[in-house]
Amino acid sequence: MASIATTALRLAPHSRGHTGLVRHHVLPSVILASVALALTLAITVGWNVIFATHYGAAFTPEDSVGIKTGYWMTMALGDLFLATVMTAIAIVLAVTIRRSRRLHEQNAFIDRVTHELRTPIAALRLSLDTCMRRPLGEDALRSQIGEMRGDLDRLQDLVDKVIDAGRLEHRSWQPRTETVDLADVVERCRTRLCDRHELAPDAVTVSGSAPTITSDALALDHIVLNLLDNAIKYADGTPAIQVQLGQRDAAARIIVQDHGIGIPRKEIGRIFRRFHRITERPQAGGTGLGLYVVHHLCRQLGGTISAHSDGPGTGATFTVSIPLEPQ
Repeated sequence: MASIATTALRLAPHSRGHTGLVRHHVLPSVILASVALALTLAITVGWNVIFATHYGAAFTPEDSVGIKTGYWMTMALGDLFLATVMTAIAIVLAVTIRRSRRLHEQNAFIDRVTHELRTPIAALRLSLDTCMRRPLGEDALRSQIGEMRGDLDRLQDLVDKVIDAGRLEHRSWQPRTETVDLADVVERCRTRLCDRHELAPDAVTVSGSAPTITSDALALDHIVLNLLDNAIKYADGTPAIQVQLGQRDAAARIIVQDHGIGIPRKEIGRIFRRFHRITERPQAGGTGLGLYVVHHLCRQLGGTISAHSDGPGTGATFTVSIPLEPQ
């Protein structure tokens, strides 16, 4: 854990400058490709106008069919060549823009991870300094230890998200099969997050009943933890989250509903992308990996996840469906 933190902190001071450097180097290429594409399009239009005006109008009834066909074939071949050039330029332009966006997302991710690492590390250092500088009573010492345990849990969750995202990206993770009581998983995650965020027990309520399924318990833990943590993070005021358990056909269902800031319609199709965060709450923190990990874990378990929101300020509902038996 220390090595990961040290690496991220070392990279952080250069990440914003590196983002600007990436844009600075990419911009001339984008401009050059755009100009080349516009010039090629102009040449294509001019090519067709010249042929249609000068050669097409110059034909006489005495000209043979072969001569006319040869002219139009030359025009068609020229159009094909120019269309190929334009396609190649457009592909290069699209790849360049996509690569620039990917690099920008990765650098922004480094900034966010660094911020997420610095906060618990600073809190841990402060708690340790407090314990070392003066003798503490038993209650105060327990309080400091509890705070340090919470900071360590936050660090562990961050590292788990980064590791999970890397494994899923490289397809090096395979689910295990074991008998899992889904209600126990949800209750364990609910208690853990309420303790971590110092919430009242009724901040997250659970209703319904879930069947016992055959799946990967650790993956289900990550799915529920990330969904609840996301709901708490984007709460509008005091979190009020409902978790409903159930079964439909041959699949167990977990429905997580919150009354937070909601999801804009334009964001619904993007929230499961890697590094993506809702733009309406940039100060909420996070790495942009939580829902990405949830989405891929659900797929790996043979299940699905969907999101619904009526817009900003209306809350959001996430529905997870996991087969009772491994697919």
